[in-house]
Amino acid sequence: MRSESGEEIKNSHGDEPMVYLHGGYRNVLPKMEDALEGREPGDKFDVTLRPEHAYGLRLADAQQRVPIKHLLT
Repeated sequence: MRSESGEEIKNSHGDEPMVYLHGGYRNVLPKMEDALEGREPGDKFDVTLRPEHAYGLRLADAQQRVPIKHLLT
């Protein structure tokens, strides 16, 4: 997976492919699932998701600091 600028975000080279349930189980973004429809294992293709079809636009004022003590178990 790469950003529009070409920066690698994630890959499965050398690892097992990502496994997900297809068919409305909400395991991946809906537009990504649409792009995977009808594909076969090993197919290579490009998909570009607009923010509104992914996780939305970044809201700078929506950031929240969480004390580390709340992240440790």
